[in-house]
Amino acid sequence: MTTADNFDLIAKEVRYAKMLFPKLDMVAFGELATWGLDSTKAETLPGPTETKYYELARELGIWLIPGSLYEKSGDLIHNAASVIDPDGRGVTLYRKMFPWMPFESKTTPGEDFVVFDIPGQGRIGLSICYDNSFPEVARGLAPRP
Repeated sequence: MTTADNFDLIAKEVRYAKMLFPKLDMVAFGELATWGLDSTKAETLPGPTETKYYELARELGIWLIPGSLYEKSGDLIHNAASVIDPDGRGVTLYRKMFPWMPFESKTTPGEDFVVFDIPGQGRIGLSICYDNSFPEVARGLAPRP
């Protein structure tokens, strides 16, 4: 299955969910939902794949977190999750802080905790998979006095 095929399948399922639940306002995918563990498909973000997700979010008027994608940043590769608003704009990007070894040995850890606000709803913090094994992540996302 190609990346395009997988994106098409994901988009079809999201459209179906929106049809079944018209009030649906956010969809979040799991880690590396689009490509799996193939870091050779890393793209500069925003790139062609993420742009398709921007268009899907705008089409359906939903907040969208497309799991994570491998991001190419110079010579580095990050496992990164973007947040897209209902207008199809990138709101923030989180880079996984604790890559799972040995499977992510080519992945560079992120350095920043990321939270974002959904107007009228609340604040959401991002973490990716293995990050949740470390209490530092939850502490980093918690509100500060």
